[in-house]
Amino acid sequence: MLASGHALFSILIALLIYFCTGIKVSILALMICLIGGIFPDIDEEQSVIAKKTGPIGYIISHLFSHRGLFHSLLGAGVITFLVFLFFKIFNLGFLALWFLVGYISHLIADSFTVAGVAWLHPFSKSVVKGKLRTGSFWEKVL
Repeated sequence: MLASGHALFSILIALLIYFCTGIKVSILALMICLIGGIFPDIDEEQSVIAKKTGPIGYIISHLFSHRGLFHSLLGAGVITFLVFLFFKIFNLGFLALWFLVGYISHLIADSFTVAGVAWLHPFSKSVVKGKLRTGSFWEKVL
């Protein structure tokens, strides 16, 4: 799935959380959720997030394979913990939960693609996948 699809899907999930639970979602929370929604693709050199993060994205995309650690629950947990530590400095640690919502939405969306997601990587090579092709007409429709 492309960055635009991940961004929209992460916002949709955040809004669903709001409408289903009544939990308030600020503009800042939506922005953090959106960033979480595109973040797992930092391991792909040509991705929007890898390009926007400059040398950090370049290094990560060369150290990690695409849809490896950054596309797993372990990766989601480690990165979200680091995000929490950053936001905690500003007494905004709760924003890490919105990052996690976006991150998990990314993994869910990628689970519908033909490449799929190895949710339990590196502990299991089992991949959850679907029939959606990245960049296809059907991805754009969805």
